[in-house]
Amino acid sequence: MRRSFVARLALSDFGSNNQVSGKNARQEHSNLCRAYGAPDFFCRVSQAFRPGLTYAAPTALGMCSARSESVNGCFEEKRSPRGTSGRLDFCISASARSKGAASGAEAPFSSGLTAGLKPRPSGWPVYAAASGLWSKIWLASAVVVLSGVVACGASNAPSSAASASSNSAAPGASAAANQSEAAPKLAEIAPPADQTGGFDGAKAYDQVAKLVAFGPHPSDTAAIRSVQAYIHAQLESYGCAVEEDAFNAPSPMGSLAMKNIVAKIPGTGQGIILLLTHYDTKRVDGFVGAEDAGSSSGLMLEMARILCGGGKPKQPNSVWIAFLDGEETQATFQWSTPDSIYGSRELAARMAVSGDLKRVKAVILADMVGQYNLHIQRDSDSPKWLTDLIWNTAGRLGYGSVFVSSDTSTEDDNIPFNERHVPTIDLIDLNDYISAGYWHTPQDTMDKVSPRSVAIVGYVILESVDELQKKFH
Repeated sequence: MRRSFVARLALSDFGSNNQVSGKNARQEHSNLCRAYGAPDFFCRVSQAFRPGLTYAAPTALGMCSARSESVNGCFEEKRSPRGTSGRLDFCISASARSKGAASGAEAPFSSGLTAGLKPRPSGWPVYAAASGLWSKIWLASAVVVLSGVVACGASNAPSSAASASSNSAAPGASAAANQSEAAPKLAEIAPPADQTGGFDGAKAYDQVAKLVAFGPHPSDTAAIRSVQAYIHAQLESYGCAVEEDAFNAPSPMGSLAMKNIVAKIPGTGQGIILLLTHYDTKRVDGFVGAEDAGSSSGLMLEMARILCGGGKPKQPNSVWIAFLDGEETQATFQWSTPDSIYGSRELAARMAVSGDLKRVKAVILADMVGQYNLHIQRDSDSPKWLTDLIWNTAGRLGYGSVFVSSDTSTEDDNIPFNERHVPTIDLIDLNDYISAGYWHTPQDTMDKVSPRSVAIVGYVILESVDELQKKFH
């Protein structure tokens, strides 16, 4: 994820009355992109304007699956900034040219500007946005870091990513023991579960430690496959219905095998309350990600234990708990939206295709929620009603010093759901961890995680889910 100090470049920035020629737009965009100090690769990818292309529009999900592409790589939903919504499903190869597409029936756009990612290297899917419906088209790939501000390449972090070993050890092996070391002496302990609505912070903290014991586990490594098996087994042991979505993500490193794991707790109605966490770690040597993303994943495993447990009456809405792969950037240390949040984009696209997305009442994303002296700021990109619901719940429980009144905005796994206008909130304390100097470094270890912080956030989320059940009964 990246801090909120970003500049968004719209097509309308490059010409009056939103009339832009493709050639001039490409050049202006490239110049402005580099002027803001974005990486060269990012600027090249952002040159997305290719008027007059003909695209292939698939009629079924199977067309993409047959080519082992991610659903997100095949289906993209765009909406008008003015509220007019439209659905566009495209699945084409990078070799598509102005006279036709790689496969499927031709679907030319009658006029105007067609915008989509120009993938590099060849073989990546092209994302397309129609021009007739919009007065403004925003490009996700045109989000660039303002020069001189702290982004993923923080001054205390390495300037480039180092590959993590694909043979990272599982718990019990000597490499894992070296990563987790002895259990740290805790400055804080979790409140008893009977004081936190049944959410057991000690159990959640133990789950964080078990995930950390796998060692570094970036996407498409042997270690993350062990983590995936562990998460699945834990969810099944709690009685959860578990679904997996294995997909191949096209990244600058090539195609990467990724997997989302979703626990589903059925309700009596059609609504869905969606809880999110990512479980992959940054592709940096020695990075075990105790806070990022161990804390939120351990929290969600404990949440699943509570919600999947038998003996409770069904609630009005189903609760889905999604463990997402591929949140971190893969090829570079710097944040790049096209090279991150793969699992979230996959889940949002798949739910849009299936029709489940329109059933979602709210999305609560947890990420970096276990550190000492935790301060979670209000998400300025979240609907006010959802932020108020959670902050009022936290205040009622006595945690106003943790859920503070200031605002922030963070680009994270919330992006694909925000873009589709699904009520979404990101619970995260990124700024404090950056200031402490631990973020995306090998120092993100278990001694930085407070069982009390994990318990507090877990309790607030659990109670907020109950409030959402009442609101959408």
